[in-house]
Amino acid sequence: MALPPLSEQQEIRRYLDEQTARLDALSETVTSAIALLQERRAALISAAVTGKIDVREAVVPVAVPQQLLNVSAMVAGIVIARHGRQSDHGRVWLQKMLFMAQTHANIDGIGGTYLRAANGPLDIGLRDQVEAELSAANAVRVTREPGDQGAYRYDFIGDASQLRADLAAKIGDRMDGFLRLMDLLGDMGTRQIEAVATLYAAWNDFLNDGKAPSDADLIHEVRENWHPAKKERLSAQYLADQLGWMRRQDIVPNGTGRKTYTDRLI
Repeated sequence: MALPPLSEQQEIRRYLDEQTARLDALSETVTSAIALLQERRAALISAAVTGKIDVREAVVPVAVPQQLLNVSAMVAGIVIARHGRQSDHGRVWLQKMLFMAQTHANIDGIGGTYLRAANGPLDIGLRDQVEAELSAANAVRVTREPGDQGAYRYDFIGDASQLRADLAAKIGDRMDGFLRLMDLLGDMGTRQIEAVATLYAAWNDFLNDGKAPSDADLIHEVRENWHPAKKERLSAQYLADQLGWMRRQDIVPNGTGRKTYTDRLI
């Protein structure tokens, strides 16, 4: 039977551990939400039976409280509340914002494990989890445009100030770094943030391997070794321009965090 090398076996194990932990966290969130909804259901029935409410009136659905959100959903919610109204700020954009918040702002609890996908670092499980939590908390409305290739859009409808306070309580002094990063990246279009996040990931992977890449190394890695579609999507000059911008803004990795992976690991 085929037996991958030990390093790849260890990476597979780390990946599976993270996915299992994420599912456990999501299960805990859902369990808490169910318990809360059951309590409110009992209270509603009691109020209806005793005549305290008029059951002929429309009943507003009870949402999961924002404080039950995981850190990843809180980060996504704040980003959407502040920058999510632009026309091209959909799934790709939000995924890259989450990746940069985890890797550059060093926010623990996001838990992403990122695939080298055509549009940059991608964690489909994290994306789906965040969307489900924000929708359940009635914090973000997720919609999709008509058609098989219809883009996803986010509309923030929750309490942004409370969400920000809840996140600050969880991540402490890393909040300032996250807010600065959000200001720098939040207004970027999809193409630019894809380029920045992909360069950052490739650069961080080099550092994880104990290598100090040149700009030429980074551009080659993105265009030749990341994903077959990258060479057509991002020109060498465009990537060079983004590297210059990243250095001027001190958006430079330090080699911490997990490396990105390719399809062969799963």
